[in-house]
Amino acid sequence: MAGTAIGVASADLAKKDKIIRDDTTKLAKLKTEIALIHTVSGQLTKLLEEGQAAETALDGLLKQWQDMETKLNTVIGSVNGLSPNDGIFLQDELKTANDQWAKTESDVP
Repeated sequence: MAGTAIGVASADLAKKDKIIRDDTTKLAKLKTEIALIHTVSGQLTKLLEEGQAAETALDGLLKQWQDMETKLNTVIGSVNGLSPNDGIFLQDELKTANDQWAKTESDVP
C-alpha cells in the first residue's frame, strides 16, 4: 500500500512539475511579447510625433505659398491696370516689386 501511495504521489508530482515548466515557458514568452509591445509602442509614439512635425512644416509651407499667391495676384492686378503711358512710373513699380520679391525670398527658410 505504501508503494502504491508513493507511485501515485510521484505521478502527481511529475504532472505538477510539467505544469510548472509549461507555465515558466509561457511566462518567458509573455515577457518577450510585452517587451516587443513596449518597443513598438515607443516607435509608434515617435512616428506620430514626426508626423505631427511634418504636418506643422507643411502648414507653414502652405501659408508661405498662399502669401506668395496673394502678392503675385497684387502684382498681376497692378500690371493689368497699367496703360502704355505709365512707362516712366512702371520702372519705379518694378523696382518696388523686385525689392519686395527679394524680401520674400529671404523670408523663405
